[in-house]
Amino acid sequence: MSAKNSISPLKQRWKIGLFDSGRGGLTVLNVLRREFPEAAFNYVSDQEGYPYGQKSAQDIEKRALICGSYLQQQEVDLVIIACHTASVYALEALKNYLTIPVMGMTEVAVALGEKAKTVVATDATVHSGFYQNALPHAQVIACSYLVSFAEEERLPPKQNFEGPILLACTHFPLILHAFNQETLDPAEAMAPYVAAHLKRSCLNALIDS
Repeated sequence: MSAKNSISPLKQRWKIGLFDSGRGGLTVLNVLRREFPEAAFNYVSDQEGYPYGQKSAQDIEKRALICGSYLQQQEVDLVIIACHTASVYALEALKNYLTIPVMGMTEVAVALGEKAKTVVATDATVHSGFYQNALPHAQVIACSYLVSFAEEERLPPKQNFEGPILLACTHFPLILHAFNQETLDPAEAMAPYVAAHLKRSCLNALIDS
């Protein structure tokens, strides 16, 4: 059963908002457009905050609150932090700040990462220690230097990591040819998690009505 067929029909047209610094979150957006063709999407490419992966925790949270607030003003039903770094540093703050549901990349990434031998992420994500704690069996490697290749659509050097490789940065699926082993892309596994969030929204609306 596809993700779109598993959503409650309470709403005819869901509005989903996503944000990231730059183009990375487009990898998530493209998957969700494919899986939820009836939904409307609003994507924020936070160029002022780019790149999140080299910012301080305080700056990342600040940018997330700005982007999330904007999307809430656009009356979306769900905000997706389409960035692992911002998910690690700002997910809980954004959940507390907004009055609409918020989800990040970490839940699906950790589930997918059970099969990973290597996790590649930004410097800030690695510095947080999140994936080292969540996936202690995997080697976690900082690869912020690859983000600019994805953002600027340049050819990156080949990377020699042990696979399977968990792509813990949404920019990295844009440069899959850089990786010499099997890759695990959390964006491709997002749809069931998004459907679950939307179904919960349906149930909450029924309870409140």
